Amino acid sequence: KESLRAAGGQVTLANVVFRVKGTGAGTDGSAIMVSAHYDSADDARYPFDPDQATTLPTNHGPGVSDDLAGVAVLLEVAKKLAAGPRLSRDVIFAFVSGEEAGLMGSLVFRQFHEWRNRPGVVINLEGKGKANSKEWLVRANSAYGAGAYARFASRPAGFSFSEWIFRALPVGVTDLDIYRRLGYHCMDLVWVHDSYVYHTPDDDINSASPAGLQHEGSNLLSIIRGVAQDSEFPQPVAPSDDPVVGLWNNEFYSDPGMDSRSVYVALFDKYMWLLPVRGARVLFVTCAVVAPLASIVFVVYIKLAFSEPGQPAMKRVLGASAADALVGLGSVLLGALVAVAMDQALVNRRDARTWYDSQGARFAFLGISGVLPALALELCRRGVPGFFGTGDGPGDHPALLGSLAVYSLLLVLATPSLPDLGFALFWFVAFAPLGLASEILMRKIFAAAARRGTGAHGESLNMLPLSPRPQVGSDAFVSADPPPLTFRAALAVFAVRDVFAVGLPTLLQVPQVFNLVSVLSYILDSMDMGIGNGALCGIVSSLAVLVFLPVLRRLSLRLLRINLVLTTMAWLFFVIKCAMAPTNVKWYCYFDSTC
Repeated sequence: KESLRAAGGQVTLANVVFRVKGTGAGTDGSAIMVSAHYDSADDARYPFDPDQATTLPTNHGPGVSDDLAGVAVLLEVAKKLAAGPRLSRDVIFAFVSGEEAGLMGSLVFRQFHEWRNRPGVVINLEGKGKANSKEWLVRANSAYGAGAYARFASRPAGFSFSEWIFRALPVGVTDLDIYRRLGYHCMDLVWVHDSYVYHTPDDDINSASPAGLQHEGSNLLSIIRGVAQDSEFPQPVAPSDDPVVGLWNNEFYSDPGMDSRSVYVALFDKYMWLLPVRGARVLFVTCAVVAPLASIVFVVYIKLAFSEPGQPAMKRVLGASAADALVGLGSVLLGALVAVAMDQALVNRRDARTWYDSQGARFAFLGISGVLPALALELCRRGVPGFFGTGDGPGDHPALLGSLAVYSLLLVLATPSLPDLGFALFWFVAFAPLGLASEILMRKIFAAAARRGTGAHGESLNMLPLSPRPQVGSDAFVSADPPPLTFRAALAVFAVRDVFAVGLPTLLQVPQVFNLVSVLSYILDSMDMGIGNGALCGIVSSLAVLVFLPVLRRLSLRLLRINLVLTTMAWLFFVIKCAMAPTNVKWYCYFDSTC
């Protein structure tokens, strides 16, 4: 509206639309359309001299990632498709203008273009970060849209929590918000990493890379070819599935957010696991209930089948597990509080834009701030007699059960309203029982080997303990009386268990959590909610410590103290680095509130 008013009520737009014809009849609702906008947020004031301009209005930039890179990808894909072989469906290419002024080009297409009813599926390319990494599927408006990406993308990337972010937070709109009104099945493919360049002079040619364009181009070409041959090509989206279908007003900012009614996550840059929302809720809640119970059964079996005189009673093990769960919850809350305090003390006092020049230092500082309370509480738990009644700790099984209880509780609480967040918590809950099952299997294997090695006089082989019997405050491994395992066998047992209970969950969980933090942190900053960044980093880092708690529990007190000292030194380093961050750079302001 403001753009139209400033232009005297009229704006001249030029969309460029063409198609690569397929072998089919080309009826309404049968085509695939791919779209990108070729205008940018630039206001023709570039290049500029930062020494001559202390401030620059926000929302202006060359727009290489937003959306010149998308235009380049579409041109390359069009050349590939035009070279043949022909697909069974028409592929429409829409290069629209006026997106930055209020989605005007897509509005014109919706209102006037003779092909507006032709597409059934639309893929929109956008940029809210650098075009030098993986583009994400950030949202879709139907189960088919999300499912088609999961099935056909050659190197899928995405986490359905981004759909919630777009629905719940003022992230912005794209041309897809117009296309969905025509009943298309829509996918929004967006570059999201390093979002600090969005609508700034930093969104120049250096923000793009051949690898980033190759990733999006390969995915787009695979999706187009897959959808074109798909026997399940869908009918248009009904108003009952998307309430904005058929609306002709232009108040798209008030539209309800898109919902694919799917929960999905990319794995190993090769696969995408997609579930309907109801199926995801059933899976997550079932796992959150069954996994702790199964783990308790496995621990009981281990204590009964492989116990020796002097081992702690099962009642004490379960009591210690409850104490570890309480300490774990406390460390998460305390970690969040410490990170928030540090964020307010240092980060929020600096120019918001400068933090993105050293984003790693910022996340490291806030992350370590969340880790320190967890390490300190573990040291207290281990070294203070009677701390929560378990100062001398019966072993690492309580640590595993306690951490599992915390993750299961959070998974149950998150699933009803935020099922997408479940994939950030699910992996540890699912793999912890498998880790204990592998421990049972390994113990049986070594026990059988020991029995086969018994001498003629009934003397067993020399069985070395994992550690001496622990004394409170000693430097011994915190463990129960020695199990019937040699030292090497014990290492093998714990290594196999840690691969399942710690390694695999970390491998699957960390990429999703990192993507969540890197994307959500930018949005929180743009909303002037830096306090949310502190809480986010603190909670994520303290939860990560809980996954490794069984490993920490096997460290001696000396090693644990050394670990805490080194972590504190790293924290102090980042405190100094952050305190010395510049506050008066002659560059430009990114947020109106900080200008």
